[in-house]
Amino acid sequence: MPEFVESWSTQQLTEFVAQVGAFEDEDAAIRGAIERAAEALEAEVAAVVRDGTLLGVAREIGEDVDPDAIYVARKTMRGALGRAHAGALAALHAELADSSPFSPDAAAAGRRALRNVALSLFVDGDVIEGLELAHRQLADADNMTERLGALTAIALKPDDAREHALEAFGRRFAMEPLILDKWFALQ
Repeated sequence: MPEFVESWSTQQLTEFVAQVGAFEDEDAAIRGAIERAAEALEAEVAAVVRDGTLLGVAREIGEDVDPDAIYVARKTMRGALGRAHAGALAALHAELADSSPFSPDAAAAGRRALRNVALSLFVDGDVIEGLELAHRQLADADNMTERLGALTAIALKPDDAREHALEAFGRRFAMEPLILDKWFALQ
């Protein structure tokens, strides 16, 4: 049997469990765990949600959190970013297009994910040209990452072609339960 060698991550986990276990009640432990996790991740905000209920937020933002205001602020910020960087986002989207055969490796997956982020921000900044690009990506995609990225951008913006794109996708993948789960989630 190999000898146990304590690693840095084991030590960190042990310290984390000891700190969380020292709190007097569950609520305090949850808040403490969130704070510690946020610090470890160098995150500005971290949260724990259980059964659809927000149990705690690191970097306290107050008691009366307004989800609608947060949504509007996020939407406004994404639109401003998309407008301010439309040219760079469109260029990045084009640059990340890959005509080589599909590869599941991390580099290729990262390029596809970044391409979808660029598309999403571009659509938020310029709905008309962005949706044209999203519909083109959906039509040309040879992998599910790019199909779902394009369909997500399309589904979040009302336009005449939205329902057609959703229906066509649903028909095409009607016998694929995992894909249909994602399709239902978009609607």
